[in-house]
Amino acid sequence: WQADLRQQLLIEKRTQNLLKEDFDIRASAVRGLFSFLKEAPRTGFLWRPAVAFLIILGMFGFGLGGLALASRGSLPGEGLYFVKTAVEQARLALVKDAEGRAKMQGEFTDRRIQELNETMLQTISLDKKKERAELAVTQLHQQLILFKDQLPKVESEAGKERAVAIAESIIEKSGRAGEAVSNTKEIGRQEGLLTGSQIVQKIVEMSQTANETGSQALQMVVDNKEQNESLVQKVTENIQQTEDGIKAVDDGLNNQQILAKLSDQAGIMKEQSGKAKEILSLARKALYENDLSQAMEKTGAAKELFSSAQETIEVLTIVIESEEEADERTKEM
Repeated sequence: WQADLRQQLLIEKRTQNLLKEDFDIRASAVRGLFSFLKEAPRTGFLWRPAVAFLIILGMFGFGLGGLALASRGSLPGEGLYFVKTAVEQARLALVKDAEGRAKMQGEFTDRRIQELNETMLQTISLDKKKERAELAVTQLHQQLILFKDQLPKVESEAGKERAVAIAESIIEKSGRAGEAVSNTKEIGRQEGLLTGSQIVQKIVEMSQTANETGSQALQMVVDNKEQNESLVQKVTENIQQTEDGIKAVDDGLNNQQILAKLSDQAGIMKEQSGKAKEILSLARKALYENDLSQAMEKTGAAKELFSSAQETIEVLTIVIESEEEADERTKEM
């Protein structure tokens, strides 16, 4: 009976190896199709439906239809995530009109926000969570840019009214993306994930992109929609957010630890901050005069002046605070 048992175990092991090998072959085939799809836009739109069909055919023809369904809840860094994004690209390739593509990019942006939030709630090792958080932030960053880039295409193809509707969606999703990144920073601080400058840089860049994307979309809405109380409130909040950014730069320039790392850059940053304040005062004046378009334009000009300084100081602030908190945790152990 022992010989029979060994034989049975050997058969089961061989079967498992064959199944794994079969899965790897099928998954590799779909990866190949996905890579081809990523290059398809360079060959022109006419190829996209055909390539999308190949992806979908590959999923089900290679017996991976169940994987496509199972991948819906996967997160960046997990095994089935590439299947999830492959299906998304296949769906996107089948949409012909710019407005439809923009709406689908909006749907994918919602997914990336949800993925980042869920990643930060995972109970996994510190190193793995840090790696996955970085991937999730990168995916959201890229997706938000893709969504924003649809705006001029919608305006050109479907007109200003349709473009304004997409712009309003971009404003809403940019705000939620910013909230997700703020949540990531908070959890990252609490759990000691922000000890490396690379993940901090990605988080800060994502935060800046969410802010800039929302502002650009708001500018389009202001330029093409009748003024109302809600719009005035959004422009007011945008100016206030910019003032808060300038204050963060000034506070950073008064921090001795940050000044020590900035060296010669500090003087330039102070000058940029001063000029940004002057321009922002013009934005406040325009807002008082109910000239929302001019208020947005001046606010944008102010942001351009100090955004680089703000990004640098925010990265340094987070790194310094994270290092101090890590030292405190070490002492308590």
